[in-house]
Formats: sequence, C-alpha cells, structure tokens
Amino acid sequence: MPRGVKKGVSTKKFDRCVTKVKSKSGKKVNPYAVCNASMSGYGMNGIDLKNISAIPFGFFLVLATMAIIAVGLILFFIRKRWIVVRSENSEYSSIAH
Repeated sequence: MPRGVKKGVSTKKFDRCVTKVKSKSGKKVNPYAVCNASMSGYGMNGIDLKNISAIPFGFFLVLATMAIIAVGLILFFIRKRWIVVRSENSEYSSIAH
C-alpha cells in the first residue's frame, strides 16, 4: 500500500478504488490521490450507517472546512498563475491579464 494511505482502510478496498479510477480516467489523474482523498473523508468514523439520522454535527463541520480550504487554495493558485495559465494567443487572454 502506498505511503500516506490511512491505516485501517483495507487493502482490497483501496486496490479496487485504484483500479476503478485508472480504468475510468486514463492517465489524467493520480488514482492514489483520488482514492486516498475519498477514503479519508469516509474513514473519519463520523458515519454510522445503522443510525444515519444521528450523524454528529462535527462531521459536517469538518467536511465543510475541508471544502472551503480546497476551494480557497485553488483560487489562490489560479490568482498566482501557478495553475490554469492561458496562452497569449487565447481568445480569453484579455480576461487573464
């Protein structure tokens, strides 16, 4: 199992996830990053599927915080032009400058 994979996640589940991501995405994304992110969100032990109506408020708070941080970082990287840099000949080049 690769470094950084959360302990307690079964190897079979992780391998199935990697295989599924590889087959659907080709070589566009890192399947280990996708599977690790999805399993770490699910593996926070906040969901008891037998008692789905009693999900703790903290679980949603943590998920919302993770989403806000991710969106904030993406916007920061775009503003710094570290990602999504358009070429000079693009029809949208006036918007990017």
